[in-house]
Amino acid sequence: MDLDNAYVPFLPGIGNEVGFSDPAFQAKHKKDSGNEIDDDITAGSMVWENTIFTGAAHTWDELDFLKRNWDGPIVLKGWDVSSWSNYMLILQAFNLSKMRRKQSHRVHRVSSC
Repeated sequence: MDLDNAYVPFLPGIGNEVGFSDPAFQAKHKKDSGNEIDDDITAGSMVWENTIFTGAAHTWDELDFLKRNWDGPIVLKGWDVSSWSNYMLILQAFNLSKMRRKQSHRVHRVSSC
């Protein structure tokens, strides 16, 4: 994003391929607006942006849902790990062993420098 010039590439449709190619999103957009995404790229882009950038904070329940339904790695980005208690909650959420906690703590300390 080029904020100095107020350029947001998503608005003209750049980078929205995941949503625009998703049949569920296409159907919902058509039902809600009465138009195909290609009929108005800007409107489709705005709906897609509001779908993925909700501005709502994530919850521990969502993390639990992800753990139950996703076998791949989970990256916690933007979670508040500034306090030790929050950091320990995250470690407990993943049931990390003491050894892995020590390793994770070292990585966290290095990455927060």
